[in-house]
Amino acid sequence: MTTLIASEQISMILDALWDRDCSCEETQTTTIDGPKVISTYSDIEGNLRFAIQCELALANSLGAALTMIPAGGAEDATSEGVVPDNIADNVREILNICSTVFADFHEQRIVLDQMITPGQQLDEELANRIGDAKPLCQMKYQINGYQSGEMQLLQIQ
Repeated sequence: MTTLIASEQISMILDALWDRDCSCEETQTTTIDGPKVISTYSDIEGNLRFAIQCELALANSLGAALTMIPAGGAEDATSEGVVPDNIADNVREILNICSTVFADFHEQRIVLDQMITPGQQLDEELANRIGDAKPLCQMKYQINGYQSGEMQLLQIQ
């Protein structure tokens, strides 16, 4: 499929979660360097179909904002290179909600398979498949008062 996901599609999903102003802009990022959170999505038969890569700062900001954890807590976690358990639970839920954006790209239901945070091992096969994936959307997102960051939605070949 050659259609891309517009940043507005994922932004609308995210914006609905907060009681704050947000901004989103498409980027030309080819890869997210540095610490990141990766979520993978499979069809109901267990076949890997999609992934989302999210800069650590954005992942911590998303997770913190969901339950109104102060921005300083997210910033501290980012400077330590971690996603604390309370923020990780929120990030996992947000990335699960984001799976709805893949509905137009696959005839089966798509579900969150796993979430990999900094410090967790990313196996070589998965790393290669993500490296070879087709970008569907690349964007920078910010929730007012929190750190911004880049996010990529990828179609696994």
